[in-house]
Amino acid sequence: MATEPQKYRQDNPKHKHSRCVSGAMRDAERVCQKRGVNLTPIRRQVLEMVWQGHHPVKAYEIIENFGGKSHSTKPPTVYRALDFLIENGLVHRIESQNAFVGCSHPVTAHNANFFICTCCQQAIEIDSER
Repeated sequence: MATEPQKYRQDNPKHKHSRCVSGAMRDAERVCQKRGVNLTPIRRQVLEMVWQGHHPVKAYEIIENFGGKSHSTKPPTVYRALDFLIENGLVHRIESQNAFVGCSHPVTAHNANFFICTCCQQAIEIDSER
């Protein structure tokens, strides 16, 4: 059975996922500031939702969970936020799953490939120059 490398597993006591999320948010702020674009509260919330795990997230999951039960949002709002995040290299779209994952290297331009575990769906970004 395929398993995810131990250092990335969220059930690994040594893995502090909050560091992944906070690092991603710091990188996003840095990228947006450098490019002169605005990381609005909605874009920030969508990015945080994408980064809640190391697995691809579908847009409908984000839409369903956006703002909690007391506040719903329209699908175009989430799709516009995702488009912005993709355009600015903060999120990758995994075409084969029609899902999104946070970019682990948003500060530098790169070609990304992903290893996705068939058991747990955890995704690991691999930078490829080819």
